Amino acid sequence: MTLCTTKEQVQDELLLPLFDLYESGKDKWLDPDPYHTITIQEFEPMREWLAESTANGWLEKYRGVPLYRLTAAGYKHFAPRVAVLRAIGKP
Repeated sequence: MTLCTTKEQVQDELLLPLFDLYESGKDKWLDPDPYHTITIQEFEPMREWLAESTANGWLEKYRGVPLYRLTAAGYKHFAPRVAVLRAIGKP
C-alpha cells in the first residue's frame, strides 16, 4: 500500500482489491494492512474510511477482526469510482 494520508486516498487504494474479491464470487475477505506496515499518518484516515463505509452498509466486517468485504450496496455505491480507477490504469 502506498502512503495514504486522506480518506480518499485510502478509498482509492482499497477499492480495487475489494472489487476484485467481490467479483470473484469467492467468500474472501480483505486485510487492509496485511503486513502491519501502516504508519501513524495512515492509520486514522484508514480507520475512519473503514468505519464510515461499514456504518453505511457498504462494507462488512468479519466477526470483529480487521477483515472486510464489499456488500452488494457497496458494490453499487463505489462502482462509478472503480470504473474511473480502472480506466486510468490504477494498479
